[in-house]
Amino acid sequence: SYDKGKSCYVQTRCWCKPLSFRSPFRGCQHSIFLHHPPAQGPRVPAAVQQDQVIKRTANVLAKWLLRAGAISASDVELYEYGIYSFLFTLCPLGLVLIISIFLNMVAEGLLLIIPFILVRKFCGGFHFQSPVLCGIVSTAVLTAFLLGIRLVLGTACYGWWALVLLLAAAQIIIFSPIDSEGRRLTQKEKEVFKKIAIVLSIIIVIICAALAAFHQMWAAVSVGSGLILSAALQFPCLFMKKRYL
Repeated sequence: SYDKGKSCYVQTRCWCKPLSFRSPFRGCQHSIFLHHPPAQGPRVPAAVQQDQVIKRTANVLAKWLLRAGAISASDVELYEYGIYSFLFTLCPLGLVLIISIFLNMVAEGLLLIIPFILVRKFCGGFHFQSPVLCGIVSTAVLTAFLLGIRLVLGTACYGWWALVLLLAAAQIIIFSPIDSEGRRLTQKEKEVFKKIAIVLSIIIVIICAALAAFHQMWAAVSVGSGLILSAALQFPCLFMKKRYL
């Protein structure tokens, strides 16, 4: 029989409830690009490793704000959670920036990662529980996509790239969101996240079309590749789901 709860290990977002701060770091899981702060939803227990360095940094900064008189004692955990989420948002940005500098593709890297971060929160996809493996694969995948952007621009294979972009958008629209084994989405959350994923996908496709119309293909390919990357990280889960059907 097919057990939906165990067929695919996926991650849509880091589930830490923004409105409840007794333990704001519980329920965070690793995705293929480290962590992602929550779009919304309650926190739940999850036996996964967490980045202790960033957690401690958030704690130190929150306590520093308290000592400076900028916040009250009752708001320490609230600000600690906010700093934690903000720092984890910077993780993929920092990683792609480092890789982009070595490849001399900083602008392309930023245009790749920004739409990816936005869409990934709501469409879900494959993730690793091991932070070491996650970091290695994240670096390899980002490098491959940046080199792919360079290849498309160098060979002017825009027709094939546009076809892949439309297929990626269709996949995200049809299959999003892919929720996590550690935290199953409610029906209402699925409806909301699906609508957001659809809207973001359509907006990104329109942006790519507009950039191409103004002959800014380097920007169009970079932005669209962020959507393609989001869809690519859904594919292992879809394959595993089909395999267990």
